[in-house]
Amino acid sequence: MSFPVVPTFAATIFVSVCYFIFLKVLLDRKILTLPAAVVFGLAGIIAYVEIFSLVSRFIPSSVLQWMFDPDKEKNVNSTFSSMLLFSTALPAVLIGIHLFRQRKRWVTAAYWVALGLIFLFMAFDEYFLIHERLPSWHLLYAIFGGTLVAITVLNAWFFDRQNLRFYVLIFLALAATGIGGIGFDLPGSPIPFGYVFRITIEEFLELIGSSLTLFVTLSYLYQHGSSAAWRLSARAVPVLNVIWLVGVVFWTFWPLSWLEVANAAEATTINFLDGDLSFMAYRIETDTEPDGYLKISEYWRPNAELSATYAHALKLIDPETRAIISQTNIPMHPDLPPTEGWIPDLIYKKVVDIPLDDVAPGEYLLALQAWEEPAADPKLTITDTDHELIQPDTVVLTEITIP
Repeated sequence: MSFPVVPTFAATIFVSVCYFIFLKVLLDRKILTLPAAVVFGLAGIIAYVEIFSLVSRFIPSSVLQWMFDPDKEKNVNSTFSSMLLFSTALPAVLIGIHLFRQRKRWVTAAYWVALGLIFLFMAFDEYFLIHERLPSWHLLYAIFGGTLVAITVLNAWFFDRQNLRFYVLIFLALAATGIGGIGFDLPGSPIPFGYVFRITIEEFLELIGSSLTLFVTLSYLYQHGSSAAWRLSARAVPVLNVIWLVGVVFWTFWPLSWLEVANAAEATTINFLDGDLSFMAYRIETDTEPDGYLKISEYWRPNAELSATYAHALKLIDPETRAIISQTNIPMHPDLPPTEGWIPDLIYKKVVDIPLDDVAPGEYLLALQAWEEPAADPKLTITDTDHELIQPDTVVLTEITIP
């Protein structure tokens, strides 16, 4: 694995040590009123996840590397990060409800409820990468984050100054999350040592920001909330996290894809590898507009254990000349496990964008082709299909009109 090993490991360990020291100071000064074992235990898990994500890059298993890659969605890292964000939502809302019931500090109560709802959204966003579907999301999130920081400062100074120390920590937590999630991820950011260093520290700062917000929220609830709210939070957060974990995993890898294939997609019979890999269905997600993208949802099913990693292409082909007008080549695993880790009989959904920048209006064939990585040749022969074959390795899904 070609990345600067020493600087990346050294930076990760350095950030871990600094965070542990910072948490110890907060515990010693009674700012955080949680058990030290809980605080250091969670901080230790965060450090372990980040360090192991680096170690996994040296293990010759693409599945394991994908599971701990901080730049992938729906894996161990993104699930753990979303659980941290999810854990903050309920205690924050309970703080707001408690303050509302006391009929005082209305602005502070509204702030905590809003903060809880924001972290609930962030939990979904962390797992499903909603922000990456938005245009100019770096700018949008920078504006939103800056507004949240400003509201935090105003609430702390004018409406809850006696608890200023908590809001200072929330400010630092939001800053760490923003620097990691936006600053390190911004294209062209002057971050040294390349991609692996950048994505590792980015994820680490986000986890530090999420966990610090959780510690502060729980400490605020313990010190200023009702005993009933504290007991409810202590009991419900672990249970809700288990429900969240089971829910997102099953929703991602089981019922959602099956339901879409059964009710909203165009079914096909296209088999590769003597039936071991099937392309079950597809769905055109967006209108075809000039200077945009044609978004296609694909549904793949392994019928046996696969022994290699595969990639594929979707093509727009001129129906008369059979010339390729536009094409997207993409592995099957950036947002999914590598294919050798696919579980037989599960349906895996993948969304592919075909660029339309240079595509003139007209009728085109939408075609599919697949191959084994890393080489693009030879292509996989299609062993069974109910669709037209252009070549033994290229199948026509449908005819499509680009207006």
